[in-house]
Amino acid sequence: MDTIRKAFVLTHSLVLVLGIAALCLALQAGDDNLRELLQFQREGLARGELWRMFTGHVVHLGWSHALMNLFALFLVVYLLGDGIGPARILGLLLASLLAVDAGLWFLRPELQWYVGLSGLLHGLFAGLLLLQWFCRGERYLWLILLLSVKLGWEGLAGSLPMTAELAGGPVVTAAHLYGTLGGVLCGILMIFVRYLTKGVTNNTDSSVNR
Repeated sequence: MDTIRKAFVLTHSLVLVLGIAALCLALQAGDDNLRELLQFQREGLARGELWRMFTGHVVHLGWSHALMNLFALFLVVYLLGDGIGPARILGLLLASLLAVDAGLWFLRPELQWYVGLSGLLHGLFAGLLLLQWFCRGERYLWLILLLSVKLGWEGLAGSLPMTAELAGGPVVTAAHLYGTLGGVLCGILMIFVRYLTKGVTNNTDSSVNR
């Protein structure tokens, strides 16, 4: 029964992924003017075009960039979404989005524009890893180590080899770090809320049993 429930939850999470993919592909099919209107752009945000905070993450440099990010999104949710519902996945994505936006705006003032899901992907990956590690322990430690090594490489040497060529443009590695921090903080909050809720439930059950 538990296996059926987990499969049901994962299916709903993958439906969320398909929805995001459909949106990204539809926008990618538009012209350059549309993508410029939607990208994270410092000048536009300063004028009050706040939609760019959200839409900048679902437009891409080109088809290769979009397909690479969407494949990674599907892979992350398929491999790490076991038992994690779409609401939590959406929460991790939103927290990562806000962290990337805030980081780029306040800490990278020289950056004029940004597009793509990669910052959110790093946050989702980190948040899901944290939640799964909390539930299942050491089997996910090597992935946490792998993510740490990747971020360390990017901080010291820039983007990984070939990623700029695959994406079709420069890689903003700072977005990966900011997204990761957002995902981790959101994951910690989710674990704290779960502990708090569990504690309240246990106290209620104890009161009833008395």
